Amino acid sequence: MDIKKTEYQQFCKEYQDQIPLFFQPYWLDAVCGQEGWDVILHKSRNKIIGVLPFGISTKFFLNKIVNPNLSPRLGVYFIYPENQEKEERKISFEHRVSRELIAELPSCFYFNLSFHTSFKNWMSFYWSGFRQTTKYTFVIPATLTKDQAYKNIKSKTKNIIRKAESSLIITEGSLETFWNLNQKTFARQHIKTPYSKENIISIKKALGPRNQISIYHAAGLNETMHASILLVNDMKTTYCIAIGSDEAYRSSGAISLLLWHAIKKTLDEGRSFDFEGSMMPNVEPIFRNFGGSQTPYFLIYKSANRFTDALLTLIGKW
Repeated sequence: MDIKKTEYQQFCKEYQDQIPLFFQPYWLDAVCGQEGWDVILHKSRNKIIGVLPFGISTKFFLNKIVNPNLSPRLGVYFIYPENQEKEERKISFEHRVSRELIAELPSCFYFNLSFHTSFKNWMSFYWSGFRQTTKYTFVIPATLTKDQAYKNIKSKTKNIIRKAESSLIITEGSLETFWNLNQKTFARQHIKTPYSKENIISIKKALGPRNQISIYHAAGLNETMHASILLVNDMKTTYCIAIGSDEAYRSSGAISLLLWHAIKKTLDEGRSFDFEGSMMPNVEPIFRNFGGSQTPYFLIYKSANRFTDALLTLIGKW
């Protein structure tokens, strides 16, 4: 491991209660290997005050800066100075650190990175020629009780959950069963799975000993598997990063039951629940019906020149 990544690893240990899971070196190693990611550090008085980790993808011998597989959000993370109460000083600090991080970005054909929801100020990127699309997820905050969370759920979804509770059993499940159901979901939509089974195995190996991964199945009384859900978590948030289901049992309410089970467990453990994937038009209503807060985050992007920018925009950003 190079010196910079060693420093970053120590930084993440020092602030382990704050740093999101997808920023963690062990997560990045698991999803893209030690050579598949890099990080930029900005220091003040020999103390790291801003970081920018990112995945590296190569296509046709051209490098892209991207989110690695199953890593929905990365980007800039700040460590603000103490006693920084004035908003003007906070914004000035964000501009200064962002400019320094942008200046250290390696040359690449395309930069296309979804930022963490904690990142609110992308103006320095705008000034540097980047563009931005706002995306959304739904989050159920840790401040809610289970009763409050249940009250916020749409009545129709509550009915689905109650019906499913009478006919389905939830168990902690195997990676193999999850993968089989997950594959069925993508096959049904005629979409190539955007990650590999090896990605899931690596994540489980990295997060299992840290108690940061859960897999739940919903099965019928005859032990037929209806659906499965893959959850990962850090100190503050549980993320739903993948769901699988069997087309034959789509009307059983298994997915809604699994999500409610995950939400209850998450709130019991004092964390927020982030649904992920909420921009998909066939998924967004399902997640919205659970009554979470619609939470914006930025997809920030820039290509090497105007010609490639126009081309990538035309074909859907490569």
